[in-house]
Amino acid sequence: MDVKTVLTFGEKPDLAMAQIALRKTAEECESDKPQAADVLKRNVYMGDICESVDTVKEARKLTVDIGKLLEKEGFKVKG
Repeated sequence: MDVKTVLTFGEKPDLAMAQIALRKTAEECESDKPQAADVLKRNVYMGDICESVDTVKEARKLTVDIGKLLEKEGFKVKG
């Protein structure tokens, strides 16, 4: 069983550990929200999610799906 913990930011390895936790979360949630999980695995840089889609409707759905996936796994999304 995997255990996720809170990271104290400011420590040297914090960003790498956060990225690993985010990728692992995406892998675990692939079956529920495959597109959102794919974006989290491929297009996250320094805590920012960088993804392009063709329509506003797609952007809204993807944003909601990513938010739900992250919330379900205990991540708090800002902004």
